[in-house]
Amino acid sequence: MGSLPPESLVCATYERVSTNHQAERGFSLFAQAESLEAYAAQHGWLLPDDLRFRDTDSGALWDLPGLQAMLEAARQRRFRVLLVWDLDRFARSLTKALVLEEQLRTYGVRVHYVRMPVDDTPEGRLLKHQLFSIAEYEREKIALRTALGKRQKARNGAVPGGGKPPFGYRWARDQHGRVSGLEPDPETAPYAQELFTLLETQPTEAVARLFEARGVPTTCGGRWSNAAVLAIAKNPVYTGRYTYGRRIRPRDPESWVTIPVPPLISEAQWRRVQEQLAHRRHQRRPAGGADAPYLLQGRLTCAHCGGQLACTENNGVRYYTCLRHFPSAARRQGKPWCPLPPVHAGEVEATAWALVSATLLDREYLAAALAAVTERTHEQARQVAERREAIAREIARQRSRLERVIAERLDAEPGSEAERALRTLASQIEQTIGRLTAELEALAPPDGLTAAAAQDVLAFVDEVTTGLEAATPQERRELFQLLQLRGVVRYDPEHGQRYGRKHRFSIEWDAAIRLQRGDNHSLLCWA
Repeated sequence: MGSLPPESLVCATYERVSTNHQAERGFSLFAQAESLEAYAAQHGWLLPDDLRFRDTDSGALWDLPGLQAMLEAARQRRFRVLLVWDLDRFARSLTKALVLEEQLRTYGVRVHYVRMPVDDTPEGRLLKHQLFSIAEYEREKIALRTALGKRQKARNGAVPGGGKPPFGYRWARDQHGRVSGLEPDPETAPYAQELFTLLETQPTEAVARLFEARGVPTTCGGRWSNAAVLAIAKNPVYTGRYTYGRRIRPRDPESWVTIPVPPLISEAQWRRVQEQLAHRRHQRRPAGGADAPYLLQGRLTCAHCGGQLACTENNGVRYYTCLRHFPSAARRQGKPWCPLPPVHAGEVEATAWALVSATLLDREYLAAALAAVTERTHEQARQVAERREAIAREIARQRSRLERVIAERLDAEPGSEAERALRTLASQIEQTIGRLTAELEALAPPDGLTAAAAQDVLAFVDEVTTGLEAATPQERRELFQLLQLRGVVRYDPEHGQRYGRKHRFSIEWDAAIRLQRGDNHSLLCWA
């Protein structure tokens, strides 16, 4: 962004590649770092190790950790120049580049692109805008070309490849190894057919628990859940109709392309299952016993193997289970056997509720926790506000440019080369203003806990302190979700707490706010 002063000054560097794979190949982070270090040394600028920032993700994203750390260091006035290898390493869109440069400008920082130095002149700014527009155009063109190719392939009657095939199927390939369609997977197709048979008489929750307990493999390697079973049950591919575009445009059926594939079930069975799903949707689920919802579903992790604990049932008793504890399931997943036995669901849920209740009932601890979360939310809001201000300033700057270009165009001879060039430039500026305005409108305040909301929580707790134990299972589960409560479970036969009749476990809990243990009032770590 212009010529730089010859005196020694502190600079920072920013490097980025789109994926971890690119970080190891091509013009990698290491190669960018070498070039930037050499450039800084050539100009005699200081480059401290803690001012080298990098990311391995798309340049179209805003909330990249390295980028945010660089902006925070710039806000603290820790450097005056930011070195970037090339324009597309800084941002993949003109809007993002303009906003970031404007934000850095308010911190007294200038951006210098080593591979393509651009002067801070009208001509230099025009060139830079064109180069950023080209980078954005290339990104959009690749995405559009990929999407059009997949749609054309679907129209030709072939299933577009990419991603994971539906459960029960595998990709069929031609002689060149390209995806040509779907075919039943000998390993999982029988499970898919069994799933539909079970759904004719059992709810989705029961089928998920059964498949989890048996260690039935999933397409993505995750766990079985109510949502996973329902997604399969609603997919028409199992009747022989693969629908391209159903996920891309779920509310626009006219844009879908249907491709015939080998069916796994009949149309009659499909209709029976859909009728049963609709019927159960209107039935109220029992509030207690073994049919009660798993309050900590998806919130417990095995400390031994890192797997998420599944919801299982044995003789009417609910458990949270690491499926790798069963040797057959571990072998199917290609994982070592896990020593964590099933954990009694009711008792661990009672412990979690006691932990949360102790925090809610202790107003002093709760107020401190809410204050800390409020402070963190305030910091996030500050970052969003600064970005909004930078966008507003850049919009004003672009509008001033547009007014000058329009004035010059009025003075130019109609139909001349200069008039045509000014007309094109005015159109480009109008498009830039439109993009910046859209970015400003889409920039919403961060999700979090404001000071007013924290006071509302305290007031709510004051009103219900005597009624916490009367909370329904669904209310408790919603509160766990609100607090983002999570636990890491470890088999601890010597020092752990007994859950169930035989085994002892230790659980490390954390949450979005500070929680206290009901026994010793020790604070937990932050989530």
